[in-house]
Amino acid sequence: MMTVTKKFLLIFVVVLTISTAAILYYLSCPSGIQEVERIYTATIVGEEVDCKIRIRYAASSFDRLVSDWNDNLNLIVEEVSVYKEPGTSIRNLNITYSHTLHMVLIDFNVTGAVSISHGSCRATFIWLLEPLGLDFIDDHFNEYNDRLTWSGEIDNVKYTVKIMLPEEDEPYSAWGSLVGHCHGHVWWPCQG
Repeated sequence: MMTVTKKFLLIFVVVLTISTAAILYYLSCPSGIQEVERIYTATIVGEEVDCKIRIRYAASSFDRLVSDWNDNLNLIVEEVSVYKEPGTSIRNLNITYSHTLHMVLIDFNVTGAVSISHGSCRATFIWLLEPLGLDFIDDHFNEYNDRLTWSGEIDNVKYTVKIMLPEEDEPYSAWGSLVGHCHGHVWWPCQG
């Protein structure tokens, strides 16, 4: 039987988690700006991860976003800074926008996310998944021999997440022995 203190603590943790997600959403979505879609593509390139985030806005919202670009750019940079975990760092950050697509284009590299040891490669994606509230297993990412993917809604915005991986002969399956993934990591045999 759960005590009142334990119940309070559990409720506090749930509220804190929801509040953190709401704050991140607020930071990424300036007042009156309506996001329509987010596309995340993280590709392993050597010992780094190349990350691309595409944020599509409603046309009228996009015009407001661009009209105050400098202030909104600072908010976007703050949001990108959450995509890290101990041992990783962001470099080569580039943020632009496309009027035609009503989209903000964010590109950066993550160092320290890929490790090689005894012929086995391992990559962490906790830096990307945790701020989104996602998990490879619990959120049922689709498993392929060259990627893990997820599509769904977060805060009424359509999200697509693609983790592009070195192609293998078998899918990156949950808890696979040579090729696989857990909740936030993937592994595969290193080539060469």
